[in-house]
Amino acid sequence: MAGPSDDATQASAARTNKMQMITGAGSDLATLTPSKHYLLRCTTGGSGFAADTLYIANSTETGYVACTMVSGGTSSALPNPKFIDTQATFNTDIRKIKWVESHASGGTATDDTDGTTGEQSIKLSTGATSGARAQITQVGLKQDFGVNSGLQFKSRIATLSSLVLRGGVNCDPVTSADSNTAAYAAEICTATNNNWQIRTASGSNKNVSDTTIAATTNRQALKLEHTAVGTIKVTLTIDSNAAAQSTTTVPTTGQVGANNNLIRFSIKNSTAANRDWFVYGCRLAYTVSDNWV
Repeated sequence: MAGPSDDATQASAARTNKMQMITGAGSDLATLTPSKHYLLRCTTGGSGFAADTLYIANSTETGYVACTMVSGGTSSALPNPKFIDTQATFNTDIRKIKWVESHASGGTATDDTDGTTGEQSIKLSTGATSGARAQITQVGLKQDFGVNSGLQFKSRIATLSSLVLRGGVNCDPVTSADSNTAAYAAEICTATNNNWQIRTASGSNKNVSDTTIAATTNRQALKLEHTAVGTIKVTLTIDSNAAAQSTTTVPTTGQVGANNNLIRFSIKNSTAANRDWFVYGCRLAYTVSDNWV
């Protein structure tokens, strides 16, 4: 128990650890247990922790998430310039002009308004040529995969057959050979089954894990949580279903080279018929590995 104390509250090390702020280098903070030590302040970056950043244990007490930093005793106008949260940037006024398009064999991206709810989306359409691709990418400052991050989005699949689709962070296009480039994503390959999969790549290897959670042709909300501190994993939550996790080949190091594909959505058909994927909006929260002060 770590609630408020009164005159009759007995002292204990466990209670004190939960209620105090622990300060130290990232290498030291990484040795602590989220269920025992709730609040951390990092003085020197390392082991997935960024300097001058406040961390708090997540709701499941399995890892830490970054909070707003205080600098010099007063709130900073830029609390942690290395941390970026796109928030409403890609959730309101959804338009393809904000994205880099890359299509193949007749694939297209169009601005769409749902006829039943009026929701805006970007509609990715393969066209009727088998093997065609439609793709949008958000390019920006490189991500540091050594720090926790997360992507959430809502989408709808029009026809759940003869397709491959993928939405994630720094992930490969669905028409390219799967690489080892650091990435994590949610995907569907109907040649395997109609379940959502978690795809991860660590920089030296790659993996795909079946969540056993079935995709549908209804709107579905997806949340990918990348944990780089403590238990290394990617957790995928879909609507109100129980979350699924992958702990294999999860990236934990910053990007290298020219890869800066922050967010990517792509779809490919495997039949001579059009396949549509509607992306209603997304949000990415991550830490920059570029020279960005």
